[in-house]
Amino acid sequence: MLELKQEISRLSLKERRELNAYMIRLRHNTSAWKKTVSKRMHEMGQGKKISVDISISVPRPRAEPTERTRAKAQRRKVRQLIS
Repeated sequence: MLELKQEISRLSLKERRELNAYMIRLRHNTSAWKKTVSKRMHEMGQGKKISVDISISVPRPRAEPTERTRAKAQRRKVRQLIS
């Protein structure tokens, strides 16, 4: 597992996003996922309210900061120091 994590850490942002999409596809092919989605679709069809289940939501990987976002953060820090 450590080797796999080290290999992933050497991937570019684009490659990590592709890997993330692949992992999501794998998870969506499980019977548990299909049952959950089927149940929710049935409940929605009956007009029931559906809550978001944190256990199946997929967080997006954080993007590496761009020059623009770094500059924006720097300006924000300067404004805080001034005021």
